[in-house]
This record gives sequence, C-alpha cells and structure tokens, in this order.
Amino acid sequence: MDTQTKPMNAYILAGGKSSRMGTDKGLTLFEGKAMILHVIEQLQAVFNKLVIVSNNPEYEKFGLEVIPDLIKDIGPAGGIYTALKHSKSKLNFMVSCDMPFITKEAIEFTVKNVDKNQIVLLENQGKLEPLFGIYSKDCEAVWLELIHQNTVKLQKMVACFELKIIPVENNEIFNASFFKNINTKEDFDNASNKFKMEINILAFGQITDITGKSAWKMTGIKDTDELVKNLHEQFPALSRTRYSIAVNKKLVQENKVFTENDTIALLPPFSGG
Repeated sequence: MDTQTKPMNAYILAGGKSSRMGTDKGLTLFEGKAMILHVIEQLQAVFNKLVIVSNNPEYEKFGLEVIPDLIKDIGPAGGIYTALKHSKSKLNFMVSCDMPFITKEAIEFTVKNVDKNQIVLLENQGKLEPLFGIYSKDCEAVWLELIHQNTVKLQKMVACFELKIIPVENNEIFNASFFKNINTKEDFDNASNKFKMEINILAFGQITDITGKSAWKMTGIKDTDELVKNLHEQFPALSRTRYSIAVNKKLVQENKVFTENDTIALLPPFSGG
C-alpha cells in the first residue's frame, strides 16, 4: 500500500507543556534548527498534507496548518482526538514533535503495513510506540468515550481497538535512537551527542582521485542518503561518477542508518562493470 492508493494525512503532536524541558520542545533548536523541522522534513517526503496540533500559534511560522487541542491538559490523548476529529481522511499518521531521529524509510515501512486494523503501531523491545503510528478515523467516537471515562494513558487506550503490532527490534531501518523522545535537558544533550557520531570513510580507485584522499573521518552524518548528499556537495565530480557504497564490508542498495565508528567504503565500478 502507498499513500497514492490510500490517501493519508499526517499530524504532528506539539501541544505538550514541555515542563521537563523548561521550554516548548518542538521549537527548541536541535542541530541548528527547530526540533519539529526534523520531523516535518521526513513527513513531507511521504505525505501531501501535514497538520500541527498545538496550542502555540508560533508553530504557524512553518507554513503548515496549526490546530489547537479540542480537549486540553490530558496530554497526547487530546492531540490524537483533535487530529481524528479534524481529519477528512480515513487513515492518519500520528507522530510526536520530539522524535528528531525518524526517517522517511521508517514512515514508509509503517504505511506499507496498513491493513484493516484500526490502529497500526510498532513494538520496540516489548514496548508499544503509540506516538509513531497510524490511526483510523473510525477510532474517533470510541477515543472520545475513553477520554470521558478518564482513560487517557495511550497504552490503555490503543488496547481498546483493532490493533496491529509490528515488532521492529531486529529491523535495521530502526536504529537504537529512533524511538528516543526528548523530554528533558539530559535527553536533549544525549540526543545531540548522537549527531556527533564519528564514521570512517575509505575511498578506492578513481574515487580517491576525485576526493584527493583515501581515508578520512566524518561526524554528524546519520545515514547513507545524508552521506551521499554531503559528499556530492564537497566533491561535485563525484555526483557524475558511478560508485557503490559498502557499510562494514556489506554493499548497501537502500538507505542505511549509521552507528558509531562504522566503516564506509566508496567503491568504483568493478573492471568491466
């Protein structure tokens, strides 16, 4: 399934008070830009319609529709209800504004796993992740009823619906930091360190001629897509050259998320290839 055959809206939940951060999380600068922008950029690669659920009008500066919580002070349960009430689409992707490590590939993976269930969520190390998943418009009435019953903890709420759970612990699309929510200043500092991660680059053959070096280190590169973009900006001739990428001696064909001290080889075409 893709969003062409089953239209889907995306909602970013940014209505929290962020009391543990001391400031509005989504607007906090993270690696040079507002944290919510990391989320917006990945969602825009998949969905045509994005909406921010927030009581802070400052979010309007990102050029997206911003809608306030219809039921305030109950956390993300109110944000999800607001999104479901607002949406004209049967399927709706929900994500928190404080997940800067999400990727287009992870979103697409989740979207492809939609079927007739009312909610589709990922399970990471035995824990459901209700703030990165798909909710059907059909949930709206029962969701509101649960709120009226003072059931507002997401783990309890989602259990009341036809729920599809997708374990992803061993799925390489989802790295160790993917589900990290940034709720405190300590979380923020730890997440920032993720972007200081160092990787090793090795170049071979004509790639060495283009780059002028055969080995170097890079920091702040999270995956192969970002690496290619960075390399092509540094070495424009590389964008006009055929080459392959291997991560830790394994050729990769799709985007690959890096971990600390990975070794990435830039390989020219094999002889006769």
